[in-house]
Amino acid sequence: MRHGADYLRAHDLDAAVTALAGGRWRILAGGTDLFPALQDRPLDGAVLDVSAIPELTRITNDDQGWYIGAAVTWQDIVRANLPAAFDGLKAAAREVGSIQIQNRATLVGNLCNASPAADGVPPLLTLDAEVLLRSSAGARQLPLGQFILGNRKTALAVDELVTGLFVPGRRQPASLVFTSLARAVIWLFRSAWWRRGWWWMMRVSSPMRRLRSGRAVR
Repeated sequence: MRHGADYLRAHDLDAAVTALAGGRWRILAGGTDLFPALQDRPLDGAVLDVSAIPELTRITNDDQGWYIGAAVTWQDIVRANLPAAFDGLKAAAREVGSIQIQNRATLVGNLCNASPAADGVPPLLTLDAEVLLRSSAGARQLPLGQFILGNRKTALAVDELVTGLFVPGRRQPASLVFTSLARAVIWLFRSAWWRRGWWWMMRVSSPMRRLRSGRAVR
């Protein structure tokens, strides 16, 4: 039985898509989803590292809009000189794990993971973001809402690589905000404790349980 991993670090897009055309690879950029999922198991299979491809690490813009490379990290987003319309995305970036995670984890990796709790999805949907995909057969572009198909499911083909995101330019100035449900719940309970004590927190907890169970709270 074979053990161990086949590891390839691509330095340009052509090398990456050529490798993907030849077999099934797991894509590695930040590694903050790949390695924790292993738990105590060794890394096995074919791993394609795209973190050294220069064009995937950049944030650029032109007359059409903004382009965010697939290897751009959350901290890159925070530090970038972006319009006010991206404020919600920057706020989401600050909510992702610790500063160490933000320095390694990528925005595109967050989308490809397709978690229902993905912090990047809501602000990018409001920005009408589109996902840029490339394979040896060519390139295509999908609205984010069509790329994510469900829980842990995307429209990414086995021979495709997400090269980045495109956010179209806005004709009118806009500013967006973001807050996570977890932070809102923490604020709610802290406020309840400060104002009314434990009795008020018990009254608050009942509708929150209904919210977690999926029933409407009126």
